Amino acid sequence: MEEEDSANGGDLGLEVLVEGAPVKSADCAGSEEEGTVSESSVVKQSRAEILLGMMFPQLTLNGGSHTLTMRRSVLVIFTLYTSHSFSAWGDRMWGFVLSLFLVYLYPGSLLLPGVAGVMVQLLVAVFGTLVGDWVDSSPRMRVVWVSLLIQNGLLTLCSILLALMFALDWTVCNNIVVFASLIPLVIVLGAGANLATIANTISIEKDWIVVLADKQKDTLAVLNSNMRRIDLCCKLLAPFLTGVVLQWAGPLVTTLFVAGWNILSFFAELGLIWLVYRLIPPLAIKKLRKKSEVVEVDNDETKEDGEDSLEPIVVTTKVSNFKSKAKKICSKLLTPVVSLKNGWRTYIRQEIALVGFAMACIYLTVLGFSGVTSAYFLTQGVPNYLIGVCQGVGAVFGVLGTIIYPFLRKKFGTVRTGLFGISTQLAILMICVAAVFVPSHRVENNASGYYSPVCDNNETSLCFGTECNGTGTEFWSTDVVSPTATQSISASTSHISAHVQPTPTPPPPSQESQVNVAVILLLVGVVGCRIGLWTFDLAVQQLIQEKVVEEERGVVGGVMNAMNSIMDMLHYVLVIAAPRPEHFGWLTLISVAMVTLGLVLYGAYIRKSRGHFFHFRDFYRRVKKCVEKRRHISDQQVGGVSSSFIREDAVQLLSETDNDDNDNDDAL
Repeated sequence: MEEEDSANGGDLGLEVLVEGAPVKSADCAGSEEEGTVSESSVVKQSRAEILLGMMFPQLTLNGGSHTLTMRRSVLVIFTLYTSHSFSAWGDRMWGFVLSLFLVYLYPGSLLLPGVAGVMVQLLVAVFGTLVGDWVDSSPRMRVVWVSLLIQNGLLTLCSILLALMFALDWTVCNNIVVFASLIPLVIVLGAGANLATIANTISIEKDWIVVLADKQKDTLAVLNSNMRRIDLCCKLLAPFLTGVVLQWAGPLVTTLFVAGWNILSFFAELGLIWLVYRLIPPLAIKKLRKKSEVVEVDNDETKEDGEDSLEPIVVTTKVSNFKSKAKKICSKLLTPVVSLKNGWRTYIRQEIALVGFAMACIYLTVLGFSGVTSAYFLTQGVPNYLIGVCQGVGAVFGVLGTIIYPFLRKKFGTVRTGLFGISTQLAILMICVAAVFVPSHRVENNASGYYSPVCDNNETSLCFGTECNGTGTEFWSTDVVSPTATQSISASTSHISAHVQPTPTPPPPSQESQVNVAVILLLVGVVGCRIGLWTFDLAVQQLIQEKVVEEERGVVGGVMNAMNSIMDMLHYVLVIAAPRPEHFGWLTLISVAMVTLGLVLYGAYIRKSRGHFFHFRDFYRRVKKCVEKRRHISDQQVGGVSSSFIREDAVQLLSETDNDDNDNDDAL
């Protein structure tokens, strides 16, 4: 393969040119202009190489003993990016339309989106570790194609069921029996597809990328950042473009579009990832995690079967065979429990256990653009288009975090970059805390029957595109319909039109009302904290990739996904327990408190792994040295030179501290 790579290496013309190097030619008497690479061409090429390296780092194999050509590296990484784009686009598209469809089928309430969220996170919390254990104990390619088949197959089935309900108008108001039979099935199948998505994510992002990076930390950081950047871009674009289809074609066509996308996406993802698998031979070699518990049980059963075969009495043999079969059935039933217990044991003994706990804490939050948070902003008079714009700006801040992460990691190390990320997130979230206590007018919902749908007796309808009596109401944002929508919302400013007869309960604020100061602060905090969140997320991901051995990456990733899902599920439970807009302030404080707890746990990890949280002793020693030098210069009455010396000492002190931090991070 080395000969093949070297033969193909020059096709793209990406070799590095050194400034002033002579160009080989048959005529050695050529002029200096002809035999020397010009400075401008070298500068242009160096810039192109820098930009290319930010997206497509050159890959190595076998611990750096063999370097792939730039052409093959670009082909492999581009194929991986394309496969990930298909996967991320499908996930974001389904997450966007599901909440809207559930609200359409159960109008006027957030009950079904909340139940769906709890179900998804509950299954991940229970089976996440088992999924990770399966990833560790199975070959790489088998994990990918099985997870893709289950994920896209279940989502296609869910889309077909929803399309059937839309075509026959099986809403909760029109046919409650059929609705009650199909909606739980859709929610459970969607949760099962999410488990398959997690298996695929663990395999690709925590295993395949590590193999591609070949123990090169800079390459690993670039790949992680670009993969997360693709995910954020899909998070920004997929809901918008899917909403355009939903606006002009309606829910029936949109569900069929989602079903068709999943069918095509399965073949595209599988073909692309298979190409990566063929181009990188080390991907075919994997240390599989052994299930020692099952093997021991099987060995015991074999021994018992052998002992029973020596018994001369037939009755004893039958009894023993019955016991053996019963024991085998019990062992199969208990195998998931044993795997779950051993998975948590494996995770607890990891060096990065506290890092995973810190990451899980920030999942218990309402300070993100989820359906619940968007609904709260809607009840406070924020226009739908502004919520959509803020979600896009938040995604841009997240992309910015993925851009600055490689530079911060190279300068300060992975550990300190993670500390910077979560500290930045907490600092910006203080704006949300201020929003809770700022004197401002907040709209409260005093309506009764929060969980009850608004049915035909109140003439409630949700319209799409041009179906709203020719008004052309827009319906593209990720907003979940507010449960307080008990009035007719103006079609010129709302994405959802709900026509309800007058009720004695006070209506929510008009979409044209002015946004108050508290809501502005809350929006600024939610948008701005994305940069710290994604920087911390990338640092945590790279720490796991570097610190966890290959045969345990899947189970560790599964346990972490389970913890994240538990916290995310608790966030939905808190919203269900405190559904009123006036309770959102308490949910905000709880969210900030959990991020603070995450910072404390991450600081404990730094203290445990490095022996210190900050170089206080070295810093104190250098400050003391700086002060002594200042006194010495003052005694000599150097005058104006003194201040310049002090400034130079301070700069040198900070640079030495950063260098020591970098050395300690690399040593870890």
